[in-house]
Amino acid sequence: MLEIEEVSIHFGNNPEVVSDATFTVNGGDRLAVIGETGSGKSVLLLAVLGLLPASARITGSIQLNGRELLGCRERELNQIRGKEIAYIPQGSGNGLNPLYTVGHQLCETIQKHRHCTRKEALLQAAALLESFGLEHGESLCRSYPFQLSGGMRQRVLIAMGIAAGAELVLADEPTKGLDRRRITLVEDAFHRLGERTLLCVTHDLRFAKDISSRVIVMYASQQIECGDSRSFFEEPLHPYSRAMLAALPEHGLHATMGFAPPRRDKDARRACRVYERCPWRSERCRKAPPLLAVGERKVRCWKYAD
Repeated sequence: MLEIEEVSIHFGNNPEVVSDATFTVNGGDRLAVIGETGSGKSVLLLAVLGLLPASARITGSIQLNGRELLGCRERELNQIRGKEIAYIPQGSGNGLNPLYTVGHQLCETIQKHRHCTRKEALLQAAALLESFGLEHGESLCRSYPFQLSGGMRQRVLIAMGIAAGAELVLADEPTKGLDRRRITLVEDAFHRLGERTLLCVTHDLRFAKDISSRVIVMYASQQIECGDSRSFFEEPLHPYSRAMLAALPEHGLHATMGFAPPRRDKDARRACRVYERCPWRSERCRKAPPLLAVGERKVRCWKYAD
């Protein structure tokens, strides 16, 4: 469905914020992209949508069902957004306009892409809200965003994203700012997406584990590990991935990797990005490793080269 091949993104003369990203999202996939703030996750998502500023320089290829998205005109992208690709922005439902009712905002999306009457759109909006576990859809359509909890607003955003019938859902930090109870409600909403394809950027490792079938780990603009979720959470391959999971409360909050911000100078770019922090580092790691296949998984680490 979505093919991203050797995508790199620069802003001006600065080092790349995404470096050679390459992966495929097949129909029905649930792919979670995880990593630290600044690793390039959200920027990659915005590149797919064509929402990066004019100062961004993007190389590589982004194809949706065989159609190249890079270079598409704004008018073409406006037809794709909503109808073919849904986008759920980050931040506890703050993407909703506070001046309009929930029903007005849902109907706007439905009417634009499905060409139906206002009355038909309202009925579809109410049914869609109820399908995401929000009771009394008709009365909820008359509510304003401030009258809803953060978890409810986020579920409304998910419903709005797929209101036009998009089969590919892109979600950017959908649990950001939510407590554990509301995160559970958002997880439930994601499970209600049915056969739709999901590409989700998140810091929340528990959430990623619950909603994904595959995982990509990013660090300092690069993919460093890719594979199925079950294998990743049971036995991560990359030392950075192992350190991330070891630091979770249920694993004892163990700090197995020291803190060192990724260097972005030219010498550092020739080495493994995790070199300064890695307990496994050797002289070989002064040269950047490729993404190596380990069974059906991939990892960017010289340890697996042999």
